[in-house]
Amino acid sequence: MVDDKSANSSIISARWIWIAAAVGVGVIVIAVFFLRSGSFQVAEKKDDGKLKIEAEKLYNKGEFKKALPKLKEYVQANPKDTKTRSMLAGSYMLSGELEKAAEQYEQILETEPDDADTRYRLGIMLRQLGRVGQAAKELKEAVKLKPSSPLFLSELAKTYVKQKRFKAAITSWKKALGGYAGNDRAKAITYSEIGDTYMLMSDRESASSAYRSGLELEPDNSYLKSQLTKAEPQED
Repeated sequence: MVDDKSANSSIISARWIWIAAAVGVGVIVIAVFFLRSGSFQVAEKKDDGKLKIEAEKLYNKGEFKKALPKLKEYVQANPKDTKTRSMLAGSYMLSGELEKAAEQYEQILETEPDDADTRYRLGIMLRQLGRVGQAAKELKEAVKLKPSSPLFLSELAKTYVKQKRFKAAITSWKKALGGYAGNDRAKAITYSEIGDTYMLMSDRESASSAYRSGLELEPDNSYLKSQLTKAEPQED
């Protein structure tokens, strides 16, 4: 014979079974909602965060090839994380996979077209790949975004030389000089680049002037001394 306590328990259990049956669909919907928008995503983010940390550690240690699969996996799951995508591009570049690096930089620019640093990196990458016209275009855009960057101006000048646009290269290098305030070493190197470009134009007089300007900043610079000797007319 069932006692009162057991009977009450059975009635309560039966009631909860009925309630669960009545609202079962709602319970399932709520459960799915929380799995999708709550705990499931949190768990996914935790896993992604761990993957990102592991990838960054390898990248910072210079183990770029080992970092690549982790970075690639993370970026595929988090395509809007442009900072990590840039790290992926850098890993491709430093692993010798220049085309893949360029592709990653291009993808960043699709969402962040005013990212001057990425345009600069893409320009250099394209030049290394022999796509000089595209490189010049990207570097010009980078200079427009950061007109006072001597580094951007210098790399644009080097690209112009590749295109045999020597006058444009010299103009760009002269602009770069203004951004090297207090950096005599960088100025001397820039004067040597200007001198070399004048030599390509067979303008020895202008080349000599550039080399001399560089030597005023670095009197012991052996390269500038050697180039000045080549540029100056030889006495009979």
